[in-house]
Amino acid sequence: MTITDSGRAGDRVLARRVGRCYVCGFQGSFELLCRSPREGFNCPECRSSLRYQHQAQTIVSTLGGRAASLVALVETDAFQGLRIFEPGVVGPFRKFWNDLPGYQNSYFWPDVTLGRSREGVRCEDLERLTFPDGSFDIIVSSDIFEHVRRPWDAFRSLLRVLAPGGWHVMSIPTSYPLPAVSEPRVDTSTDEDRLLKPAVYHGSPKDPNGSLVYTDFGSDLPRLLTEEGYEVSVHHGPMNCNTYVMRRPI
Repeated sequence: MTITDSGRAGDRVLARRVGRCYVCGFQGSFELLCRSPREGFNCPECRSSLRYQHQAQTIVSTLGGRAASLVALVETDAFQGLRIFEPGVVGPFRKFWNDLPGYQNSYFWPDVTLGRSREGVRCEDLERLTFPDGSFDIIVSSDIFEHVRRPWDAFRSLLRVLAPGGWHVMSIPTSYPLPAVSEPRVDTSTDEDRLLKPAVYHGSPKDPNGSLVYTDFGSDLPRLLTEEGYEVSVHHGPMNCNTYVMRRPI
């Protein structure tokens, strides 16, 4: 990625970059129209933000060999045979994956029985997934784990449903410098949340009040994930767009 110029005062274009969108394959100029580069530089073709573009690049580099984009990777026989789990109901990937026979997404509603569906979407709690062991070859989570009440339970749950040799490709919001230690923002040791830090909410696709942030992840995250049984690599992207790849050992 190359930043070519910054916007003038009063101009909505704050910066431009030249490069490739690894979601759809578009090559050309990208404009930053918001204050967050990570959530900006949207692709003119598929509208994917920079963090999704980097996550797609990581998926392609992990699985795709010579594929030039996620769209190109989806067309391969090898990818179409994968069992894919993507928690959540928003993001640019699912429109390319919805018709794949092995694709599954989910959302958590507290009033829906786990494993049942609402609005055509399966209800799952990442902390206690109902899928059998080894159900998926790849799991993709995008800015979800900061909102999981007990994330370490969820990391263990996802490790269980990954097939041996399978990958969990994850993005989480990060700021720099990263704190050295991952810290909870909320005490979840009982059934009732108790704030340890001022409440922070991010936008939610289903809850108009937003999603509470439970954890501030730090630079110790790869070590902590390794201790849970994953093989971990971090793909460093531009503008704080880091993507974590966690592999279940064979």
